[in-house]
Amino acid sequence: MFLIVEKVMSIFVIVLIGFILYRLGAVGDDSIKPITSILMNVSCPCLIITSLYSKELTGNILGDSLAVMAGVMLFYIFASLLTFLFVKLTKIGQKEDTGVLMAAVAATNSGFMGFPIVKALYGSDMLYLMVMGNLMLNVYMVWMEPSILTIGTKSRPSAKDMLNALKTPFVISLFVGFAMAFLHIKPSGIVDETMVMIGDITIPLSMILVGIRLGSVKLREIISMNNIIISIFAMVVVPLLVMLIMLPMGFINNDVKTIIAVTAILPTAVIAVVIAEQYGENSLLLSEIVSLTTIMSVVTIPFMAVVIDVLFR
Repeated sequence: MFLIVEKVMSIFVIVLIGFILYRLGAVGDDSIKPITSILMNVSCPCLIITSLYSKELTGNILGDSLAVMAGVMLFYIFASLLTFLFVKLTKIGQKEDTGVLMAAVAATNSGFMGFPIVKALYGSDMLYLMVMGNLMLNVYMVWMEPSILTIGTKSRPSAKDMLNALKTPFVISLFVGFAMAFLHIKPSGIVDETMVMIGDITIPLSMILVGIRLGSVKLREIISMNNIIISIFAMVVVPLLVMLIMLPMGFINNDVKTIIAVTAILPTAVIAVVIAEQYGENSLLLSEIVSLTTIMSVVTIPFMAVVIDVLFR
């Protein structure tokens, strides 16, 4: 138990470094965009591609991959529907923000926060499964979130916008990695070593970016009763329900359950804000929840990681 907490907290020490750097003025708001660009366009695609082509796709691995993809997608659907019911029953927020709150709970940060947490706690083999789960986040973001965001409003996303979202390096790297894995293509020598080294900077750099973002947060602007309630719902209630539902499911192995559970305990993904801005929805509210859930995750993730360890490891 203490080892789990220790590993998670070591990740948040890196977050603290980013936070301190921002507060000391060593980095500023103008650093967020280039760091994000490096992560999205260079290091994260390398991490995804190398984690895919380095695996030998045996029957068990393929079976676990499909189970993770199906399970994570079911989590997004479950979290969205549960949030819809919760918002309707509690009447939190404005009617036109219903879809925004649904996206805030379901769209968890399985990339920038999920990758480092899974690799630190469970190793490279489980990181591969987390990449498979993250593929479903991209499907959710591209094909589901735009429609979900507009629930309560009269606007709808266009097919062109949804197709354009598939052209990002992050999504392309998934297809490239899959193709290399299925065709048994693995670069040798300097190419492989270079890609692995670049991919390895994703984890510390993403945590530093989280710290920088938290350093720029003004607490008084994001703390409201509604934000606190929906953040607790997202970070505590929904993950616990997901784990309790999976617990008696003996037909799902524990590795798959672990990846789904980790996906559920993560804070809201920043990319959800970008999509909300793209479709003219309440990106300010979503950014507030991103900040608040990320702050809360410093406490909730270590606790939930212990629960996952007790139930599924």
